[in-house]
Amino acid sequence: MDKINELNKKIRNFLEKKQNKKLFLIILLGAVGILFISLSELVPPDSEEIEISENDYFKNSREYEEFLEKRIEDEISKISGAGETSVMLTLDSSEEFSYAQNSTEEIFENESTRKSEIITVENGSSETPVIVKTTEAKIRGILVICKGGDDPFVSEKIIESLRALLDVPSNRISVAKMA
Repeated sequence: MDKINELNKKIRNFLEKKQNKKLFLIILLGAVGILFISLSELVPPDSEEIEISENDYFKNSREYEEFLEKRIEDEISKISGAGETSVMLTLDSSEEFSYAQNSTEEIFENESTRKSEIITVENGSSETPVIVKTTEAKIRGILVICKGGDDPFVSEKIIESLRALLDVPSNRISVAKMA
């Protein structure tokens, strides 16, 4: 009890001076600010959480090929003179993902070792890796078979459209007439 009274007297003597009151007020405001910052970490953010679904990505390259073929068929059939269309394409590589990693480097006597761990997020009962970058599969070649494939004007429109959309050189695009 004596120590508490002694500490209380020291604080009152300190606060009686005008300069010390200003310093105490600054320290008190700083402590309150730090308290608010600490408490803000406990409050959950208002932003929505991003749900990662298995349907967001193709399970294999064949599924991706089929998706692209169907989409290309739909669009080419809309070109004037193309008519009914069938598309086949081949991929040079499959879709690639770059995952977020947590890397640490340890240095022992002029020798360093690096350890990397893929960062994951909880998705229900499982964990899903965090994808930083997705590189689409490269297209090797495209075959378009359509009713108007024998018309040079229609063929040129189709080739130019595919070059612009998919960045495939024209020597890797073939257009033929449907039988």
